[in-house]
Amino acid sequence: MQTYVNELAARLPLVAPDLRFVEFTRSRTLSLAEQTLVPWRLWRARARLVHFLSPYAPLPAPHPFAITIHDLIHLRFPANFKPTVGPYYRTIVRAVCAGARVVLTDDPRTVPDLERFLGVPPAKVRVVPLGADDRFMRDGIVPERAPRPFFLYAGNHREHKDLPTLFAAWAALPPELEADLWLTGDDDLPAGTVRPRRARGELRFLGEVELERLASLYAGTQALVYPSLCEGFGLPMLEAAAAGARVIASSSAVPHGLAPYVETFEPGDVPRLAALMVSTFAGGASNEEARRYARSQTWDRCAQATAEVYREIVQSEGIGMRRVARGLIGLALGLALAVPAAAGPTPAPGVERPIRTIALIVNGTVVPTDTPPRVEDGRLLVPLRVVLDALGLNVSRAGSAIAIRLPSGSVALTVGSNHVSVDGKDFALDAAVADYDGSTYAPLRLLKVALGASATYDQHDAKVTIVSALIGRAAGAEEQRSDGGTMVNGTIAAIDANSIPPALTVTLGPQARTISINWADC
Repeated sequence: MQTYVNELAARLPLVAPDLRFVEFTRSRTLSLAEQTLVPWRLWRARARLVHFLSPYAPLPAPHPFAITIHDLIHLRFPANFKPTVGPYYRTIVRAVCAGARVVLTDDPRTVPDLERFLGVPPAKVRVVPLGADDRFMRDGIVPERAPRPFFLYAGNHREHKDLPTLFAAWAALPPELEADLWLTGDDDLPAGTVRPRRARGELRFLGEVELERLASLYAGTQALVYPSLCEGFGLPMLEAAAAGARVIASSSAVPHGLAPYVETFEPGDVPRLAALMVSTFAGGASNEEARRYARSQTWDRCAQATAEVYREIVQSEGIGMRRVARGLIGLALGLALAVPAAAGPTPAPGVERPIRTIALIVNGTVVPTDTPPRVEDGRLLVPLRVVLDALGLNVSRAGSAIAIRLPSGSVALTVGSNHVSVDGKDFALDAAVADYDGSTYAPLRLLKVALGASATYDQHDAKVTIVSALIGRAAGAEEQRSDGGTMVNGTIAAIDANSIPPALTVTLGPQARTISINWADC
């Protein structure tokens, strides 16, 4: 699961500042290089601990190490996968698990499978639930507009997902009921799958869906329906609940923690599923408890729990946390995570530690600044005014109160507080806005919840990368007309028809401006 890899790689350095990490990648799975070059690189790094983030790991791995096994669907439904996968799991993966100090998994229901198929004793397993992306946590997600009510399925179309049960239930809805069925992904159903038809409904394949639109789909659907025969975790169900959607799922597919808040049916029970789908039109059901639980399951929480497993391992090995802090934890991405070993002696008390300057990159451009990003109490903070100036957004400060003016909205925050108001709606941040060395700093999460930006911190390369489609007023890109109007010069670079109000971005050389559109005036 690439999302798991990306989130851990980005968040572990922030939530576990007492540990040091280095990332390892591999180009191909089930290859000779995986069994030879990867372990050689890990040995050279002299890692105190290695974490393989997927089952595709080398047998000669440096000890101690941990491995993540999300699920064993490949062994429960071998006919749905390549013929080489099953033997690989029964030999290489089984042997790697035998040598691991700990096997991590996402959900308690995978623990019996680990013992049954790979011989992993339950005492060796640590369950660390996954998290939902911040974009599903926001209040006020704009629902997807649709000509009719629609049910949603989000995921791949392999046979163990049991889409025929969903199709049969949708086709069995009362004929007078208007309801579409939307599926993410392309129309790549397994051969022989019968596509259902309804007089008052349409079956739609949405193709690849970006997370922003997926949040809107969750917010607008009658229910997310998950008929799968088996899931390792079932991340779309957690995401949908966080976005406020009603969730209907097979009892064998629901994440353990979400189960009390999900309406379930036995696998393959078409009449029960159809009845649950019909019940969504009656209204009255509240999704608030499910939303509250889902929003507590963040990727930061997942990273923190994972770091606790690392500490448990190194302490049980008698390594000592000071030695680990001086060494490295190796993360082989898509393969492993590692903590390196030789980092030099610990500075004596009162001796200044050398600090590497963290670069700031905004929309692909390196931003020169005397106030670079910094890490405080394990949280990465960015210079607020520097970032906003790079985006062309206006910011003002009166005392401890800070106001940011967006092209279509406003943001209010206070120095010393970890709360921000976006168009009157309150969001909690993972760290307080604070002043350091005469400049105001804010956590990366502020850029995500306030601007909808993508913001990542690469500890290995010491850089913060911010990508935002929200660009403010740039001097020189516009002219005042004699009739009192404003003419914006440049090229239309982007149109966002889903924002409220709709907006377009105009660029002129390095300058850009986002303009709200009033269709009534067009």
